[in-house]
Amino acid sequence: MNTIYAIQINKLSFGVLKILDIKIGMTINIKNTLAGYRRSSPEAELLNLWEANSSQALKICETGVHLIAEKCAYQRKREKFIFLQNNYDDFAKNISLLLKEVTALESISLPLISCLINKKTINIFGTTHGKKYNAQLINLKQVRLNHKIFKTPTPAAVSICGYPTNGWDFWKFISNGKIKTISGLRSKK
Repeated sequence: MNTIYAIQINKLSFGVLKILDIKIGMTINIKNTLAGYRRSSPEAELLNLWEANSSQALKICETGVHLIAEKCAYQRKREKFIFLQNNYDDFAKNISLLLKEVTALESISLPLISCLINKKTINIFGTTHGKKYNAQLINLKQVRLNHKIFKTPTPAAVSICGYPTNGWDFWKFISNGKIKTISGLRSKK
């Protein structure tokens, strides 16, 4: 799968100030790309991975990502950007609104993963214990959370909450700028 990546090469901290050294580029094999960065920077970490819009060429999407990164970053040298932590977080959120965010596992072209990606998915999220969890609702029934597939939303919600909860009310999604529970999607099945 052709993807655009953001890999953190270095992270510096000065008190509460965090500075991120990020490489942004495109790849067809994130596993090999990340391994290449780790040869020279063992602490290299994949932060985000986006799938190019099907209506645009990958190179055009990468150029657009670079232009937005340049506006948010403190400094740029080719594909290397220096961000303050908050600026990178804002950048990543905006790119995720424009391009589909995928996981490294989804970018590996295995038959099982390919099969999952072709199903209808909706990005969902839930918050518990002060932490936000992102997941995908597949075919309005299954939930993919941390590379694991749950048959229904409830076991996925319980796995992160640690207590009984109704997954249809726990998981939410954004529609037309409004946060809604996935329970409203059940009748549309």
